[in-house]
Amino acid sequence: MKNSRPHLNDRDEHVVDLDSEVIIHADVHCGDAADTRTIIGNFIEAQVKLDRCLEGIQSDAPACRVIQECVADKSYHSNEVLKRP
Repeated sequence: MKNSRPHLNDRDEHVVDLDSEVIIHADVHCGDAADTRTIIGNFIEAQVKLDRCLEGIQSDAPACRVIQECVADKSYHSNEVLKRP
């Protein structure tokens, strides 16, 4: 940088339930980690945390326990990510 200050190249990412607006998972990644590489890990961590939160709750709808949809900006889209179940 021109003023010799360190350039902090970290970025935060988060997984939010759009209905309740609850943040399920938040993480900071190095700036050189591609979005297409971090999105899968973020959703795995979010699912693990969601499972822990819902452990003691009985529900007739098992689908409420699984992340079913993803909304992300275009930098997260790749053929590999779109093919993942």
